[in-house]
Amino acid sequence: MKTIKKLSSFAVLALTIMAGCSQDEPLTKSTDNMKSSKLDAITVNSIKTSKSTFESSDLLLGSASSFAVLAGTTVTNAEASVITGDLGVSPGTAITGFQPEPINSIEGPGTVTSGLGIVDGIIYASGPEAVQAQVDATIAYNYLVGQEPNTILGDVYQLDGQTFTPGIYNFPSSANLQVNGTLTLDFQGNNDALFIFQLGSTLVTMTNSNIIAINNGNETECLGSNIFWTVGSSATVDGNSFIGTVIAFTSISMTNTGNESGTTNVSGRMLALGGEVTMVNSIITTCGTGTIITPDPEPNCTWNNETAWSAGTRYVKKGNWATYTSYNGVEKTVILYAGQHINIGNVIFSAPIEGNITITIELNEFGEFQNISENVKIQDYSTAPSKNPKPGRFDYKADASGSTFEMVVPVNSFYGVHIDAKSKVCK
Repeated sequence: MKTIKKLSSFAVLALTIMAGCSQDEPLTKSTDNMKSSKLDAITVNSIKTSKSTFESSDLLLGSASSFAVLAGTTVTNAEASVITGDLGVSPGTAITGFQPEPINSIEGPGTVTSGLGIVDGIIYASGPEAVQAQVDATIAYNYLVGQEPNTILGDVYQLDGQTFTPGIYNFPSSANLQVNGTLTLDFQGNNDALFIFQLGSTLVTMTNSNIIAINNGNETECLGSNIFWTVGSSATVDGNSFIGTVIAFTSISMTNTGNESGTTNVSGRMLALGGEVTMVNSIITTCGTGTIITPDPEPNCTWNNETAWSAGTRYVKKGNWATYTSYNGVEKTVILYAGQHINIGNVIFSAPIEGNITITIELNEFGEFQNISENVKIQDYSTAPSKNPKPGRFDYKADASGSTFEMVVPVNSFYGVHIDAKSKVCK
């Protein structure tokens, strides 16, 4: 499994030269690559994987994970925006609309023009930290747009009223969330669930629109750690609420025009690779580290035939299949073992009724009856036996299928219960 490591300053310089841009020039998109919206010059082929293997490759936003806002040319704020996380610009140098020091912590050679904005983090007016964040955000962008989608949607797709489950969604052109519209993200019980939305051109969320989360373990603070929106040109995020990290090739605008809440509330990040980020009275909070969680791989399971199975606690102690269990006239349950240690179910001995008891075999997900005749064999004893009968010599035999089987036998002091079964072994 490959991970993306933080690049050295020499690598940052090399990538900048490869991309054909200086510290004073924004990124530009090749006209030959408009459809895929990838940055060819900085494509990292080693981390691009197919649909069948992407789950095993970790994606890190790297140093960009600490940035709630990152722009390529300028960051411009109006009114009292509140940013939780770092804010930066590179290769541009100008940031406008944020409180000066000591209210905000400011670093870098660029300029920060005073305003009402508050940053609970560090403002990087260019400088090496912002440069590195842009490099890492670009790598993440290329990785995300390189994933094969599970679902391809319409050219100009309306998000209003839709519910998406975890997966990779591709919009060849644009996606819009209409005025007062709602998009629902169903996490299916896992707050770390992965959503990737690939937009060929634009993303627009309109006034009073909302993106909401359901089935996410009642998480309310951190909603967007594994939700990514890659935008081939520019994003407009004007709604009441938004979830996820936007990585736009060009610019991001948050004008907050007419929202009933008076703000645009983002759980995630706004990262613009080549252009500006503008905001009006926005609340943006980074969430998590921006890491694609690697799910547990699907187990590799095989079914093994076993011809000697037994019930009883002595089975493990003896280490062989010749075992039995005592019976003292009350209902009891013992474990059904396979291969001397694999629990494949239970054997239940009922209380006696008119001189008989019912023996019930209940298999779990790791056991099945073999498809052969007389796959259940039971022997009763008045005294503890020294061994089990030879195959074919059991007094009580039957054919069983499914996951449950019952047999009525006379009351006695000891029982040996044996089945021909399959055991499921997973690696």
